[in-house]
Amino acid sequence: MKFLWVLTLLLLLALTGMIVRAVRSERRLREQNRRLEEVIWGTNAGTWEWNIETGETVFNARWAEILGYTLDEISPKTAATVRALSHPDDMKRFDRMVLHCFRHESETYECELRSRHKNGHWVWVLDWGRVVEWTPDGRARRMSGTRQDITVRKEAEALLAGERERLHTIFELMPIGIVLIDRDARVVECNSAATGMLGVARSQALARSITGQGWNAFRPDGEPMAPRHYVGLRALAEQRPLHHRSMEVRGPRGSLWLRVSATPLDHPRYGAVITHTDVTAQRDADARLRLAASVLGQASEGIVVTGADGRVVEVNDAFTTVTGFSRDEVQGKTLEIFESELHPREYFAGMRRAIRAHGHWQGELWSRRKDGEEYAVMLNVSAVRGLRGRTQNYVALLSDITPLKNQQKQLEHIAYHDALTNLPNRALFTDRLQQALAQCGRRGRQLAVAYIDLDGFKAVNDTHGHNAGDQLLVMIARRMRKVLREGDTLARLGGDEFAALLVDLESAADCEPVFERLLRAAAEPVAVGDLGLSVSASIGVALFPGQNAEPGFDAGQLMHRADLAMYLAKRTGKNAYRFFDAQAGCS
Repeated sequence: MKFLWVLTLLLLLALTGMIVRAVRSERRLREQNRRLEEVIWGTNAGTWEWNIETGETVFNARWAEILGYTLDEISPKTAATVRALSHPDDMKRFDRMVLHCFRHESETYECELRSRHKNGHWVWVLDWGRVVEWTPDGRARRMSGTRQDITVRKEAEALLAGERERLHTIFELMPIGIVLIDRDARVVECNSAATGMLGVARSQALARSITGQGWNAFRPDGEPMAPRHYVGLRALAEQRPLHHRSMEVRGPRGSLWLRVSATPLDHPRYGAVITHTDVTAQRDADARLRLAASVLGQASEGIVVTGADGRVVEVNDAFTTVTGFSRDEVQGKTLEIFESELHPREYFAGMRRAIRAHGHWQGELWSRRKDGEEYAVMLNVSAVRGLRGRTQNYVALLSDITPLKNQQKQLEHIAYHDALTNLPNRALFTDRLQQALAQCGRRGRQLAVAYIDLDGFKAVNDTHGHNAGDQLLVMIARRMRKVLREGDTLARLGGDEFAALLVDLESAADCEPVFERLLRAAAEPVAVGDLGLSVSASIGVALFPGQNAEPGFDAGQLMHRADLAMYLAKRTGKNAYRFFDAQAGCS
């Protein structure tokens, strides 16, 4: 009995120890899980576990969140669902990596692939995984891993790759020849412009010393240039920039003059950068410019000489006389110095297109002098080409035709305006009416022509003389012009007869307030010296489109209708306006 009691006590003690150890083990496991969750949370990674035999998959909330889902929205939670969300182009690589793990060829896999977001776009993710349980016969049973959103990184990588490609393209397309050498003076990189100028193939130049390139180079004095005098080698040896050194390279297609500059670089791979600019055309142009400079100052026409890039290199004194700008003020600028708001932009764009396409443009040009005054020139721009057909310069000749154009303007004004009132005359009014008639059909709006005759003007003229009558006409014309809308036209047809053109009307009612204002403007007394002169006006109005206004209805017919309506206004009491109405007997 005592033995059983001791045995029971021992069993209880053993069981208690096992329970204590189990509790402690569970606590440690919970602590480990807590720490693992904190680590995973800190990495912002999603976790997954895949039962390979059943296909069932377990995710955490972050895994679903990366794709814009909640855990409840992903169903069924199987490997097939994961595969359906993955980009098909990435699955072959993914399958190959997982297979390596299944075959014990790799302990883990790490794969970048795209997964479809809930909103429809692709998200780049980094999947990491390993087999965590095997079957007794060595087959993978369970796999687990993590998933991280690397979309931002992939976009940055794509942006960087694109930027590198753009920089390489710019490097290759630059007209300046660029050669990069290392600290041992070996060519590390060069662009197409450089190999073309120096007469060597890129494959031959790379990795060879700059002293062994075999360039057929000469100094400005015509003597061969020793390799030790190459600008790049000197800049590297002296560790200081050297700029704008001249070098001639002779080849089968002739010689090129190059302007060479070199700058040492503080870089582990590159020792110095050397630039080569082809200045052959510039040297040729400079020679011709020196020859032409002697005649520039003697020409009576303004002359502008630009380089091939269109920038001014020389002007003569006549140019300064015409424009007011000195040589220093325009040197280095383009022919845009002639552009102003006096022409539409397309006018200058057409001029530039013609010069580029044909090497020549001639025409009249209005611009502004330095002081802002308008001036007109007859401009003749021609390209000067070298022996190889390349444009080396542009020469612009300009003749000041401002006095002639001003005289033309005065003559045109006289031809189309009334000398007394300065209003448009019958010819200009008819022209504007014809244009307005053509626009009416396109815009779907109406216009009105008002024929205005002053009542009682003849009596004023006969009683007080023509001078008083003229002053009365001038004052009434000024008043009537002020009461019209912007865009409308008032003209003097002759004597005491005027005409008004009202455009862009929606209906006849739109113009009635204008006619009321015209009547008041005409009837208001006019002070001429000590005299107070008064007249009134009778106004006849014809609308277009209006009654019986068939296609082909012209300005003369509309004026005739307005004239008939004006006579109706006079017969019915004067100081009034009447609309043309064929049915009322106006015609």
